Amino acid sequence: MEPYVRFLIRLSFFRLARMRKKALASLLRGALGETPERQGFLGIADGTGFRLGRGSTYYEDVTGKRRSYLRLVALYAPEIDAFYDAAAVPSEVSEVRAFRDYLLEVVIEAKIFWGLMTDKAYDSSEIIARLERAGIIPMIPARGGKLRPKAGPRLRSNRNYETFTRLIGNMRSLVESAFSSMKSMALDVIRSQRWEARIVDALTIVLAYNAARLIAVRETSR
Repeated sequence: MEPYVRFLIRLSFFRLARMRKKALASLLRGALGETPERQGFLGIADGTGFRLGRGSTYYEDVTGKRRSYLRLVALYAPEIDAFYDAAAVPSEVSEVRAFRDYLLEVVIEAKIFWGLMTDKAYDSSEIIARLERAGIIPMIPARGGKLRPKAGPRLRSNRNYETFTRLIGNMRSLVESAFSSMKSMALDVIRSQRWEARIVDALTIVLAYNAARLIAVRETSR
């Protein structure tokens, strides 16, 4: 089921891309001096969590312990308000590791993303250098203090991020809104017991968000 659901997520993504006006695309690319002829999307990578199981929060309230949850790390395109793909992992796996182990290759191999924006948790020379080698503009804010870069790919990525957010704004707020809408459809809970089924459930929620956007765009275009 997982490959089939992923296929449907991407199919809905491209259908939305064809249906929606991409007026924002040239504006976004222009913020970083990109030529209007360059095609593609801005990608935003971010993560959120889903509670597991059918129970309420009573257990957590009584014991003070936090139950395990499912971490969803997704790749989002703000120009069309849709998700391209996502990785579902246990809460023990960090958001950055989930991105590096799966979504980083997705971004590169898709060849449709001209830039990638994340938060500062993704501030890694390895990630930034791989994006640059693939011709993708990294927009990742640098961590401060002793970790603030003085040269190299992390400094370039931080400057890209500052330039973009100064001219356009922080587009990451859009993916947060998308996550909120998506989770409201599932009541923030994954109820399956087997991990393979949990992955499919999480991806199905992503698909449901894209499908809802398709319906909304069709209604407004009538």
